[in-house]
Amino acid sequence: MDIKSFVEIKTLHLTFVGNFNPAIVQPFWLAQKGLIRESEAQEVKVEVIHNEFTRFSLDWVRIEVRQDRFDVHCSQEPYFDIVRDLCFGIFNYLKETPIKALGINHIWHCDLKTADKYYEFGNSLSPLKNFDFLNDARMILLEIIELKRSDGKPGAYRIRIEPSDKVSSLFGVAINVNDHFGLEPNESGQNGEMLKILKNNFDASGKRVEEVVNLLLANLGI
Repeated sequence: MDIKSFVEIKTLHLTFVGNFNPAIVQPFWLAQKGLIRESEAQEVKVEVIHNEFTRFSLDWVRIEVRQDRFDVHCSQEPYFDIVRDLCFGIFNYLKETPIKALGINHIWHCDLKTADKYYEFGNSLSPLKNFDFLNDARMILLEIIELKRSDGKPGAYRIRIEPSDKVSSLFGVAINVNDHFGLEPNESGQNGEMLKILKNNFDASGKRVEEVVNLLLANLGI
């Protein structure tokens, strides 16, 4: 199967782990700093702004901030680089914020088109004959982790496969690749380490996702 006909939606999810003040990062603060347009700040959909949790959405990005996590979601591929730059801008204004870990998460929602291909995809990943004591068994979730990153950096590489709730057909799967980075033993997280990692690994992370999906399809004979 041609990968272009296989992938229906691509989603980028950046996760920063550290110590954050959710009440600071809100639409008009972003506009004041020149990170979004004032018109965008006026049209933003705000769900909650609180000392413990903030969540709001623009047309092209959703931001969620907890005291220990900062999450940025985007489901429009043309905006992925803009989302990255937005994160740079936010944390350049919050230089004192300690960031201990970074996750560059790519979720590819794929349409397998037919019931047979959908079944064989799950059966190839986890042979259902091993569960012949169940009636009409199906694979729902598979998660694989590379505990020691092949590039030698602190962190892990995780692949999660499950049914997709975003594909238009009944035969969608979501392939979630979590490119997780941690600090070196001598790093504090207060000197922009994770921003440097984001800058140096963002493009490569996106390219590796495509390689992973292509290799997975090839190994499964799809």
